[in-house]
Amino acid sequence: MSSISDFVAELVRAANEVEKLSAAERGSLLDRAYRTVRDARDEIGVEQDSLDRDPAIDFLTMSRSVPMFSDDEIKSALLEAAGVIRNLKIILDARSDVTSGGAMP
Repeated sequence: MSSISDFVAELVRAANEVEKLSAAERGSLLDRAYRTVRDARDEIGVEQDSLDRDPAIDFLTMSRSVPMFSDDEIKSALLEAAGVIRNLKIILDARSDVTSGGAMP
């Protein structure tokens, strides 16, 4: 799971230096964020309600049209991605603790 934590840190770093990122780098990070969210949701067994706003779809949409978005919009999306992924990791870790019989406080 450390790779998820590493990716969250990478997203935050990129958000803080968004002006240094090429369009390709921005798109790649947003695409990876979409895939990471989708994979984590699949592992947890969560389906997105099609009536609600889905930030993962927003990440995918932005990754396909990066030049249309300002630095501030990309920065906001990268930080949102980091938060969503961090929250999913917490759920995955908690689930892993419960299924492995880890000690509860």
